[in-house]
Amino acid sequence: MVGRRKGSGDVNRILPSMVPVQCHCRNAKEIEYECVDIYKQPAFQHPLMKDHQIQMRPSVDFQTTVSTEPETSDLFTGKAEERCPKGQVPIHIPQINYTNDFVQPNRIITEANLHVHIGLYRDDRPRLTTYWISNRHQNGCYNVLCRGGYVQVHKTIYPGMAYNKISVLGKRQSTAHLLVGQDSRTKNWLLMTRKTLIGYWPYQIFSMQGVSQVFFGGYTGGLAGAISPPMGAGTFPRQVGYRNKFACFMKQLKYFEDKRLVDIDSNEFEEYVDSPKCYDVWYREFEIRSGEMLTFGGPGGQCGI
Repeated sequence: MVGRRKGSGDVNRILPSMVPVQCHCRNAKEIEYECVDIYKQPAFQHPLMKDHQIQMRPSVDFQTTVSTEPETSDLFTGKAEERCPKGQVPIHIPQINYTNDFVQPNRIITEANLHVHIGLYRDDRPRLTTYWISNRHQNGCYNVLCRGGYVQVHKTIYPGMAYNKISVLGKRQSTAHLLVGQDSRTKNWLLMTRKTLIGYWPYQIFSMQGVSQVFFGGYTGGLAGAISPPMGAGTFPRQVGYRNKFACFMKQLKYFEDKRLVDIDSNEFEEYVDSPKCYDVWYREFEIRSGEMLTFGGPGGQCGI
């Protein structure tokens, strides 16, 4: 699925007040995150999380399922320059100040991706970004920027972290492996990279059992009637054909079924683009090295939405 989201240009769900900070961690350019007591992160400001026990690793059944996936190098390979002290986790520092609380959703969508968001991060670097939306896009939250929601557990990989190892058009491509699935034992919705748990959406807040649909693709966003930004590599996937170095791609497309990871069914897959003159998506089905695969993106422009 490929589309453009209308918006005000600002993030609509931001952490009301940062919890007590133990230390600041700095990269070469700027302060990126704060180390916070794992039980004092924003998720635990919600009353439903009062007695929540943090899940530090996937259950045995879940770990067994994801361990069948092949290991390959990706953007999450390597160590961060600094680690938070024991008992603390990295929380990205928001660059803007808005307030809002978590609203208990009826129907919910959770997302995890590499995202460029100048309004949220104040730069144009791709960053690991999580997001949930509910009530027909009326409520939502990025990363940990509201009371309740996402729980961070990993010490070096966290929503909001930036990546400088990005793909170059026509040259070497960098990839990121992300997986979101419900742990059958704890009922939490886990965010993982390969076999590593980054964090999760807790069952006390996200109480749905299973999902009705799975989406792959990309979004752009901006003011209604304004020029839409490029998506992916800024190219139409069908115009560059099978030259993967010239288009943004997703491969090894799978979903959970009966505690197994299975390839998506091409008979149940539907391509959707809300602005074909600006963007496109091309479901390429099964390929030997890439499994089920799609390419997507476009140059943007005056899209008429």
